[in-house]
Amino acid sequence: MSPSAALRLTVPGSSLITRIRPAPLVSHASQGRSRCRCRTSRRGFTTRAEAHPSFVAPDDAMMLLKTRSFKFVDLRPSDEYDSEHITKPPRCSVNVPPGKPGDPISRLAACGVAVNNNALLVSQDGVVAKNVADAIAAQWTGELAVLEGGYAAWREVWTTAGRRVPPKGRWMPTGTEALKSGLNVGDAAMSYEEQQNVEDATKY
Repeated sequence: MSPSAALRLTVPGSSLITRIRPAPLVSHASQGRSRCRCRTSRRGFTTRAEAHPSFVAPDDAMMLLKTRSFKFVDLRPSDEYDSEHITKPPRCSVNVPPGKPGDPISRLAACGVAVNNNALLVSQDGVVAKNVADAIAAQWTGELAVLEGGYAAWREVWTTAGRRVPPKGRWMPTGTEALKSGLNVGDAAMSYEEQQNVEDATKY
């Protein structure tokens, strides 16, 4: 591939486009150990052509979960995970709490996340996830991404049941009607959503 050539990758069902350009050859003698790099579009997702993790916004992260078989690797403590975690898309959320013995790769493997899996790393604010991603990127053979803004950013956009968070501040009836309308009054629609989520969680 010539230095100017680019490989275009798309996420099925999305406008997400990734452009990967080969990194220039670097002399080991002049610069020590070199790392492969790639470039992406502003909203793009990078693949294993690089040794650094990609950062994705909640909308793009949801697309990866639905179309690219990514695991939602929740790095929050167990009590926070037990209190609230995503249930949809189904069977994609895995809790890997901090404090477990071993290196990051071993801790992930012990929780069912192998190095060849596509993994979306998520911590409360994104900082811990970035640190873990930096530590494992060189050995990861699957696709690797970090949720930008962490779980807090995810919950601003998506409910735990995988539905878009309804806007606040407009009057609508409570309960089912509020949820179906896409509106939220006094968190009535959200309360109904979370109750439905509890019922959904018993299925998985």
